Amino acid sequence: MEQVEVSMNEWAFTQGMVGYKRILESYGVYVPTTNDGFVVTKEQLKVLPDAFFYYFLNKYSVAKRHEKILNSWHSKWKKGNKNVKSLLNSRLKEIETKISKYFKDTDAGHIILEHVKSYRNEKTYHEVMDDWLNRIIENLYTREIDEKLTCNTFKTIYFQPYFGQVSFLNVIHNTKNIEGQKQLLMKDFIQPVLDEWDFIQAIDQGSTESAHNVLQHTEHKSLGSLKRPLKNKNSEEMNEYIQEEVLKCSLTDFRLGFFSFEESVFSPLALSLKNALNSTWNSDGKNYFPISALAKLLLFCAPAGATISNGKSVFIQFDGSFEQIYHTNEHYNTEADEEMSFDEVVFDLVSEQRLKADMLKKNYLILEYESDYKAKKTMLDYMILTPNLIHLFENTASFLDISFIRIEPRLLNICLKAWTRESLFLKHSGTRLKIIILLWKLCS
Repeated sequence: MEQVEVSMNEWAFTQGMVGYKRILESYGVYVPTTNDGFVVTKEQLKVLPDAFFYYFLNKYSVAKRHEKILNSWHSKWKKGNKNVKSLLNSRLKEIETKISKYFKDTDAGHIILEHVKSYRNEKTYHEVMDDWLNRIIENLYTREIDEKLTCNTFKTIYFQPYFGQVSFLNVIHNTKNIEGQKQLLMKDFIQPVLDEWDFIQAIDQGSTESAHNVLQHTEHKSLGSLKRPLKNKNSEEMNEYIQEEVLKCSLTDFRLGFFSFEESVFSPLALSLKNALNSTWNSDGKNYFPISALAKLLLFCAPAGATISNGKSVFIQFDGSFEQIYHTNEHYNTEADEEMSFDEVVFDLVSEQRLKADMLKKNYLILEYESDYKAKKTMLDYMILTPNLIHLFENTASFLDISFIRIEPRLLNICLKAWTRESLFLKHSGTRLKIIILLWKLCS
């Protein structure tokens, strides 16, 4: 089995698919699409560890982030704004702590610590401090430093809320270098996919020996558990056993569904099996929503499929082809990276669809959510961009931007969340209420 076609499913899975394609194509690997999904190949999976870390290390580079913030604050301080010095000192203290923990014995680490100390001790600006700050930033870009600090940052901020501390996300692996973390990604998420494919391929080809060989050598515990029941069976009997005794994937229809859709797979929507009594009463708490290793891997790519805005994940879903959904989320992601506001991005998204008449007939589901894995808590907003809203924003976007958004910053959320007239009366009064009610009628 060299490739598998995957189709869109629930929004979380579709978000994972968008993330998978985004990761690989940022690395120069083409992912062929179908109308409702794409094709996953072995070649893609083998380069995925490199592509995965390439994508996240570049997108969330700690050195880039520090450079942008430090230079901005430093410029303000040079111009006489004394209030930013405390912010500069706080940011430099954060850098000092991380460098002291991991890199105090390296040449680059020593240079950073030396110049951070000198900079923080100064109470008034001196020209030489320009050079000190440049030396700090320059050495933050040292590959070893930027990679480790960025990796630990994106794991903590962007992955642990989704998955907790599974695999290389566990803090005990923070001291590992990037290659060590790539190996864990391969072992825990990608190799199980390849083993499941090899096993099914051996059965389909009638190769009993090859099937037993996969079971004998795999580290995929659930797949390996088939060794005993399949010990004396040929490939045809193995296939019958799988059809009768093994659950298939609920998201891809793949014949093997050894994993469960639980909190370690996608925390924002899932529950721990032992706490999901309403869902597991008839399955002894073992598996109530089985998924394949491939589905688990694609869900693990979900953070790359979302756009992070103000600490929340945003994903756009609608009734279109996978290519259309991918393109729409790429558009949103690109503009959010340019620090456009949520309102501006939505208006621009509408503007982009003007020449696509069929798109103006669709309802856009905009999902905005944040999750706290430790607290077992997810805040999820469903917002709907209806055809009526699209036409309203398309025809009066500049008028709305000038006249109303500045009056009522939450106007867009009011329209997208389809608040009732009663809820609007509770929150607003006077002229502002009249404006909002007028728009509410236009959008209804």
